[in-house]
Amino acid sequence: MTAHRIDAKTRKRREIATVATAIAVVASVILTGVMILREDDSTKSGQGPMYSGPGEIARDHFRFDAVKDPNYNLHPEGGGSGGASTPGGSEAKSFRPEELLKQLKVTKNPNFHKDLIAIAWKHHAGFVVFLPRFLSKPESDLTGEAIKLAATFKLKRLRSVIARFAMFGSADIRPIAIIAAGQLEPWQTVEYALFFGDEDDEVVLAATKAAAGDRDRPVSLLISLFSHRDPRVREAAVAAIPNNLARSDKALLISTAREAIGDQRSCAIRALARLPIARESESVFVANLTSKSPDARTAALDALLRKRGRLSQPDALMKFVRTGQGSLVDQAKAIACLESTGSLGAIDVDKLPRSHPFLLYFTARCLLAQHDVRGVGFLLDILDAEPYEFAGVTPAQGALITSESRRLLGELSGTGIFATKKRWRRWAEDLNRVTKPVPMLQPKLWNQLR
Repeated sequence: MTAHRIDAKTRKRREIATVATAIAVVASVILTGVMILREDDSTKSGQGPMYSGPGEIARDHFRFDAVKDPNYNLHPEGGGSGGASTPGGSEAKSFRPEELLKQLKVTKNPNFHKDLIAIAWKHHAGFVVFLPRFLSKPESDLTGEAIKLAATFKLKRLRSVIARFAMFGSADIRPIAIIAAGQLEPWQTVEYALFFGDEDDEVVLAATKAAAGDRDRPVSLLISLFSHRDPRVREAAVAAIPNNLARSDKALLISTAREAIGDQRSCAIRALARLPIARESESVFVANLTSKSPDARTAALDALLRKRGRLSQPDALMKFVRTGQGSLVDQAKAIACLESTGSLGAIDVDKLPRSHPFLLYFTARCLLAQHDVRGVGFLLDILDAEPYEFAGVTPAQGALITSESRRLLGELSGTGIFATKKRWRRWAEDLNRVTKPVPMLQPKLWNQLR
């Protein structure tokens, strides 16, 4: 009897052990499968084993898992950890600040870069000690990242040190230092004049970007950059012109838009267009419609398209269209400007061009804006136009206008863009007046028509 009881207990223990072993095996298989799937997903995305957040080991054995450890310390001099010991030893709980600078320098992943900055902020006090010492040393390949980090931390006491790098650093460091020092404290006008006259275009570009962040910007110096040889500098100078100008600065900008030549003139027009368009600036734009420079004409038309309210000289745009002075896209902009500013009542709409299907779309819009059903017929004519009739514009531009014609017919008829021409014609036959408002042209259309 006793032996029988022992055998029963033994069998029971064995059964329990067998079940536990089976559960462990199943759990192990499931865990392995999950890990394989995660690795496979990262590979399929084309990113490989990329960093996905704190807790992983990044390149060069840089440990992020230590950040979660409350005993983790950043040592300005890169020494050993003073925290309590944990599995993995003190090596995983300390790192040199240079290692973070290296990671900032080499990473191309913006999310990775953001997390690196977050880690630096966690150890702000350590970097406040480390950065002055590091930047007092001769320039190295990590100096640029140290300068950027100093600007991120708003360490104004390092401004003079960074300014020296801006003046006397290497070609790679100077642009970084110019922007960083400007973030800590604006440069003086005389310093901007020095930078803007530098032979290195990267230095000029960096100084221009730095000026864009200042409250009091050196407007006259920025206007002088409109004739710079580097188009990036010219564009940055236009973007740096503030929306509110002093009277003297505005007068200089207007005179440049009237009297300058080449790139300087077109840049001045685009900068002037960023300001509220008054009668004086509108007259400058209209005067440039007859300019010999295509860039100046286009810039003037782009400026007039931004105007809200009726034009003071709509006849000038009508003349520009009828004489065919500019490209077909420029003529289209002039017609669109007459529509968008509500100036159609001051012109004879019947004199707008109809011979070219590209321009016919914009003429049709003007007619529809006046509830004239002839505009519907013109849109249908565009759909019937052959590709060769779109001579003077690219196939992509012609296709875009055809698509916009279908879109407009669909919105006005309520049938959508996929209705047939036959259906639209039946709808147009019973139409005496267009009652629906014409949707405004989207600015992105002009970007697509470039």
